[in-house]
Amino acid sequence: MAEVESLDPIDLQPFVDLSIVNELDVVEQDPAVADKYGAYFRSLFASWAQVASAQVTAKARQVLGF
Repeated sequence: MAEVESLDPIDLQPFVDLSIVNELDVVEQDPAVADKYGAYFRSLFASWAQVASAQVTAKARQVLGF
């Protein structure tokens, strides 16, 4: 059975930001990833926008166009 761990609210934004930035780096290195998974990333990152920092959300919008 998989173990589930909840983050403290203070740790949530840095975790979300890092997750988004890591994926944006992959997309910027290989645009084919955006072609294949862009819709998924746009949907996911838009749903995380309330938690992510404004700077990271703006970068995601710039890179993925949402």
